[in-house]
Amino acid sequence: MSDDGPGVPPDCRERVFEPFRTLRPRDEREGAGIGLSIAKKLVELVGGTLELESPLADARGARFGFAWPLAVV
Repeated sequence: MSDDGPGVPPDCRERVFEPFRTLRPRDEREGAGIGLSIAKKLVELVGGTLELESPLADARGARFGFAWPLAVV
């Protein structure tokens, strides 16, 4: 999945998965900062991975990739 938002600087790639963390102040952005954290936990719960594959820091947008096991145990 991908979007055309402001992008994610390289030093913030893991931070976007922390619950209730956003890259901009709360008064500049709507949302609780929990969505990516929940998605990552759910994917990892079944043995998959979710990671940020963002372009360069000054580029717009971000791409998220995930791997899902063929069989959930």
